[in-house]
Parts: sequence; structure tokens; C-alpha cells
Amino acid sequence: MGKVIKEETVTIVDENGSLKKEINHNVAVLPTEPPYVKMYLNDLGNILGLKNRTKQVLSLLVKKLDYEGMITLVASSKDRIAAQINTTRQVVDNSIRDLTKKQILKRISNGEFEMNPNYFARGDWKTISRRREDFKVEITYSIDGERRIKACD
Repeated sequence: MGKVIKEETVTIVDENGSLKKEINHNVAVLPTEPPYVKMYLNDLGNILGLKNRTKQVLSLLVKKLDYEGMITLVASSKDRIAAQINTTRQVVDNSIRDLTKKQILKRISNGEFEMNPNYFARGDWKTISRRREDFKVEITYSIDGERRIKACD
């Protein structure tokens, strides 16, 4: 557990003009979040071999991520995404299919997806770490560098 210490200083002047100082310490203990690095979606897309349109779709999907790690994509939201990147809904659907194949998204139900919390998450660390345990993905590399991704149950 890490500690966050907030120090609050209050200065008091008495009737004689003498300064008195009172210092209050408030300590809050928070669970420690693991170290992180700011991720650049374009670089992640290149590492995962995503097409440019798929990287654009991913960028817009991340903005829709809720605190449960879910994204709801109905026809009208796909149309808005397509309009924002000047393409068709079919291209958006193909991108979503590619992101699902690459284990960035997991289809939960029709029009509802969970974003892989190993890549993207929103909310408190306790919930995110639990979701990461539930979203197991095994990534291995062959001797010649071929990347293999397998969802684990």
C-alpha cells in the first residue's frame, strides 16, 4: 500500500498581531497502482500490426470506455465513428472484428464489448486489477519472432 500525505497549513493572527501557525496533517492510504507508461495508440497499433483505419477506430473506441471497461456500439454509434474518420460503417465493423481477433476487444453480447484491461482501463485500481485477472491473454513468440495471441478461459 502506498501513502498519500496531504498537508494543510492554517495561519492564525491573535489580537496583538502575533502570528501563530497551526499545521494539520491528513493522511490517506491508497492501494498502490503498478508503474505505468503513457501509451501511444499509434505505436500500439504498429506493434499489433493494425491497419491505419483500425488504429483510428481504436482511438475513438477508447474515448467511449466506461468504468466497467465496456463499450456499447449500436448502429448509430458506428455511423458516428465512421463519419468522424470519413469512412463507412463496414470499415468500422471490419476494424472491430480485427480488434476482437487481436484480443484488444472481447465481444460480450450483441453491440457490447469489453476492452482488454491489460491495454486500456478506467476506474479504480482494485477493480482494474480484478478485471485483468478475468481477462487472461497468453502472448508467446516463436523463435523467428512470430507473435501468437491466445485467449485463456
